[in-house]
Amino acid sequence: RAPPRDQHQSTDGHERAADIYQQVARRRHEAGDTDNAIAALRKALHAVHGHPESSDLLEEVLYAAGRTSDLDLYYRERVAEAQSPEERMDFLFKRAQLAEGDLGDPAEALRVYEEIVSIEPPGGPASQRLAELYLANQDYAKFAELREKQIEVAQDPQFRLQILTDLAAVYRDRLGDPDRCAVYLHAILQ
Repeated sequence: RAPPRDQHQSTDGHERAADIYQQVARRRHEAGDTDNAIAALRKALHAVHGHPESSDLLEEVLYAAGRTSDLDLYYRERVAEAQSPEERMDFLFKRAQLAEGDLGDPAEALRVYEEIVSIEPPGGPASQRLAELYLANQDYAKFAELREKQIEVAQDPQFRLQILTDLAAVYRDRLGDPDRCAVYLHAILQ
């Protein structure tokens, strides 16, 4: 059944308004008027939740203006309002990368990567990055814990072999637990 005509016109009106606000914002941004560009983009995003062009431009404007704290706040808003797990992961990734890079907040980056790992498929990019960060921080216990969670659900034989190898090495070389090392070496031979 088709939506009532008024509802369809309202949706079109909101789309049109978002497009116009986005165009105004682009012109304001090009003119160096960051505050009014942001205001117009906020109106576009209010007219149409998640308006892709406006969202991308808002990220660009905030980053170009060096307003990384505001960009982080925007990402937090988008995570909270995400309509799908994929959208949530996308903005969590952006937050983690921003925290790790421009914000210089490695603890927050770790926390956000850990949040992503709880919703991404095993062995995804966040878990790989988290493993790298744990190793870089010499947090071998957390590295082993992450890998042990991954082995429980890993289906790909090559990925399982890599995890088992990592676990055997970390228990032998870093955690000083030869018994746990032997468990994983035995699993490799199975």
